[in-house]
Amino acid sequence: MVNLLNRIIAVISLLTLFSCVYIPAKSEDQSNCILHTKKLELKVKNIDGALNCSGESCLPVLAVVSTVSLSTFIVSGSIVVVGNSFHWLEKEGTCDDGFIKIKIDEFNQFLGV
Repeated sequence: MVNLLNRIIAVISLLTLFSCVYIPAKSEDQSNCILHTKKLELKVKNIDGALNCSGESCLPVLAVVSTVSLSTFIVSGSIVVVGNSFHWLEKEGTCDDGFIKIKIDEFNQFLGV
């Protein structure tokens, strides 16, 4: 009886943990210069409506939902990391107050360009 109760609690916990999809979304960037890339963030969308199951029929649903959730987290998280890297490079390289832009300007002044 205790073993069954532990399984039920584990299934419910995992269903609530993995019942979401991760999506990359544009974020507000407080920059004064015009940039072509946009800052991204990871948005979480809940998929509770897809989890109407009971008993042992929850196990296949749990497997599919957790696979989809983990996959969207990995793919969307990678998109956000790569996109924000490009955004940071563009911002720091083109904006007047960007670190890379300042260092390039200092080096050009040193060379007398």
